Amino acid sequence: MIVTGLVGTYPIGGVAWDYLQYVQGFHALGCEVYYLEDTGQWLYDPAAGTFTADATAGAPALAGYLADPVPALAQRWAIRGPDGVLHGLDETALARACAGADLFLNLSGACWLREPYQAARVKAYVDTDPGYSQARIAAVDAGLADESTHFSV
Repeated sequence: MIVTGLVGTYPIGGVAWDYLQYVQGFHALGCEVYYLEDTGQWLYDPAAGTFTADATAGAPALAGYLADPVPALAQRWAIRGPDGVLHGLDETALARACAGADLFLNLSGACWLREPYQAARVKAYVDTDPGYSQARIAAVDAGLADESTHFSV
């Protein structure tokens, strides 16, 4: 199974654990879990107190967050920076994991649905913040959304 989220994008407390609980839960149920993050967004660097296009700083933190509670996940993750550079799994391994997945769980709709990701048998979307999502949809419907919001919706 592939679980997506925003752990590397916002590597702080509640945001990280909002997504990691799914990874840990499915692992505890006996699933072979991979974590993927591909949002197209800049990533928050807590040490610098700002956002950056470079995922290099956040990738080790993400790996640690995953491996600390579940050591098997130390090698089962990928994060793509907004520059398109993939960290963690390489393109081939990520495509293979997606093709072998029974479920691609797109939490918050944060993950771009690139063609290799769509190879999973079942794709599911869990809206973890419905007020936010519905406001964005309403802005698009009303013609008030910027280009980024329109693309996202």
